[in-house]
Amino acid sequence: MFRERIEKMLGQGYIGICKTGFAYLREGRYTEALELFDQAIAANPRYTDAYMGKGKCRIKQGEHEAALQCFEQVLEMDAHNLDAAFERGLCQIRMGRIREATQSFDAVLAINPDYDLAWDNKAVCYQLLGERVKAVQCVRTGMVMRGEFQTYQPLMGKWYSSR
Repeated sequence: MFRERIEKMLGQGYIGICKTGFAYLREGRYTEALELFDQAIAANPRYTDAYMGKGKCRIKQGEHEAALQCFEQVLEMDAHNLDAAFERGLCQIRMGRIREATQSFDAVLAINPDYDLAWDNKAVCYQLLGERVKAVQCVRTGMVMRGEFQTYQPLMGKWYSSR
């Protein structure tokens, strides 16, 4: 079944090649996925999905600098790509570039202030930077976005007052 699905997608041009790359990525076949993403990029150098897939493969392989370059390329083509800005921030955290990661999550939130995972990861950045008040504010905002604040508010007060 997987093989049949792959063969069908490969027949759909660079979009099908990219979809096949994502199928391989989900299967953990990163080398094969990278080859397909490179083929899709060669066929259409402005196809941002292929760069996103390539970046995600590079993260899985621990090649964070290469992944970061992929996400930067997407953002050069589409400055409002939320996924690329978000993935760039995650990659920067893994690389220890915490202030840069905070800026990446700010870029996401400038486009979509309701992106709760961006608030959560921005909180992680502030926690790593030792800025607990800002971290709590971000956690609280993320919780409000998910409608969880009322449930966890008593716990947040206890956590904050113990610091």
